[in-house]
Amino acid sequence: MIKIKNLIKNFMDYFFEDKIVKFFSEKVKNNICIDVGAAKFEHLPWKTFLLSENTKWIAIDPNKQSLDYLKFWRWKAKLFEENTAVSQNGGEMNLYVTNVPTGSSLKKINIDQNLKNRVDLNYFYPVKEVKIQTDSIQNLLEKYYENNFDIFIKIDIQGYGMEILKGLETYFKSNKILGIEIECSLLSDPPYENASKFNDISIFLEKFNFELIHLNVINFKKNSKKNKYIPNECDAVFSMKQNKVKNTDSKINLLCFYNCYQLFDEIKSYYENDDELKKELFKHHRSGSLKKILKI
Repeated sequence: MIKIKNLIKNFMDYFFEDKIVKFFSEKVKNNICIDVGAAKFEHLPWKTFLLSENTKWIAIDPNKQSLDYLKFWRWKAKLFEENTAVSQNGGEMNLYVTNVPTGSSLKKINIDQNLKNRVDLNYFYPVKEVKIQTDSIQNLLEKYYENNFDIFIKIDIQGYGMEILKGLETYFKSNKILGIEIECSLLSDPPYENASKFNDISIFLEKFNFELIHLNVINFKKNSKKNKYIPNECDAVFSMKQNKVKNTDSKINLLCFYNCYQLFDEIKSYYENDDELKKELFKHHRSGSLKKILKI
């Protein structure tokens, strides 16, 4: 029954998806999507890549049960499961296991007095400290990387995002990484000691010619008509600057990444100012114009 439901979902995703996602999923070039912290479900905003057979999808999470959904994979992307913890350099590390498992982190939990009336302490405590073996993010990526593949990374591992980025510095320097979505704190004193903060991550990525293209701010509580709450964290999306992408296939993949966040004005302007991109996008497409696809 589950297999039948997933076949139906796959049919719906492809044939009844809006034509913009369908168009770009057919244009995706060879790439690797790395989901670091892939618990519970696939990263659906990246459906454009999930629907492409030119995507290698690497799902990483140390909790095997959290990856059970992968048994019923329904996408064209080629799936690779990594049931392991990743770190900057690999080796044995302390894992701080929280009362609710999704809060567990390689960062020590330390709730500042200023936060105690804002967070749910039962989410974190009691905390159990255990020793685990980790694989370095660079070693793991080397298992799957092929020449001329672009890399997209989603990181959601409770305050440890900056270390993962630093572990990928070789790939940043060689311009292999095109897009990143990363969870980061907006607090002056995050609940995880030395957790990745938005401003630090932004400064780090700007050194490698990245720019912020999307920001989803998450407050402590959902806003209502009556109440407002302060920001807690965010999902920040960065991409390589357009003028730093030289290869036409990579330019197309960057457009596909823009499409994941419905950045249609960016798609339009990038496309209209690059003749090689126009030619390649519509090589085998009868419409002959991206404007007809996007209706812009």
